[in-house]
Amino acid sequence: MERMMTILGSSIFEVFEKMFFIFLDPADQEESGYEWESTISFDGAEKGTIKIFLSDALLRAMVQNMLSISENSISSSDMEDCAREAVNMICGNFLAKFDSTKRFDLSIPLCEPITEGESDPPSYAQRLYYTCDEADRGVAIALVSRSNQ
Repeated sequence: MERMMTILGSSIFEVFEKMFFIFLDPADQEESGYEWESTISFDGAEKGTIKIFLSDALLRAMVQNMLSISENSISSSDMEDCAREAVNMICGNFLAKFDSTKRFDLSIPLCEPITEGESDPPSYAQRLYYTCDEADRGVAIALVSRSNQ
């Protein structure tokens, strides 16, 4: 599991830097909570689910950087699409690094706003936390692995 989390950490850095031009810093735990959750599942040599939890401010910055639009032009649909694309790219990058010789099937990525009180990654998952240059910009990623054995 430690190898998987190392690879996942590398994947999130790579995707955020190359796709969104956002540079993350590891954190012990994000205290401000999250407003968005995006999920994708994978099946193959290994089975699991990746969930990313995003602050509204970080997701808005991601959309602005990806689409080159002003903040007042961002729609809820843009934010959902961006979060789905982020989790899809992170999962693809992760699986390619984890084992490029194996085939994996991915689910359709999902995204939804988080209701108040449910803004933390599940306690049973392996979790990584990151912040951005501003205190209200945070992301957490959770991996639930179910071995295919």
